[in-house]
Amino acid sequence: MIVFNLFKVIYIGIVCLVIGLGSLVYSHINPNFSLDKDKILSTYNNAINYFSSMVLTTDSKLVGKRKYGIDHYVGKYTANYINYSGEEVVFGGTVISRKESDHINVKVKLDKVSGNIKVVNQIGKESITILDNTGEYNDTICIDGGSYYFKIYLDNFKGNINVEIT
Repeated sequence: MIVFNLFKVIYIGIVCLVIGLGSLVYSHINPNFSLDKDKILSTYNNAINYFSSMVLTTDSKLVGKRKYGIDHYVGKYTANYINYSGEEVVFGGTVISRKESDHINVKVKLDKVSGNIKVVNQIGKESITILDNTGEYNDTICIDGGSYYFKIYLDNFKGNINVEIT
């Protein structure tokens, strides 16, 4: 994870440098050129969002089936685990400002047969366990800028999970 964060910082720095130098050079060529703050922020936001999606577990490595909604923050996920151990990062990302609402509704139904499972909402650096081994969860949370990830930690778990984030 440290390597990913270092790569992200280096990439963002390079993007900012290229935009800045490109704007400086272009402003000397075209005197009518002006920097549009909203375009710069939008480009930066899109770059952060793109690289943050690399944290998500790929579809081929997920045990269950994921279907995204309007972006990578929302969608549906259903899995039937059979003695599975590992971590799945199912939904989420990082943005300055999400185009859609900063409020999402998280519904989870968990049926345990054996083993251990922990379902977590990670908002920034804070990890909030919303289900531990069994039960249901339904709440609206605010992901006001920054990062949000929906994670599942499993230890020799056998059972089912149904997730719907809207």
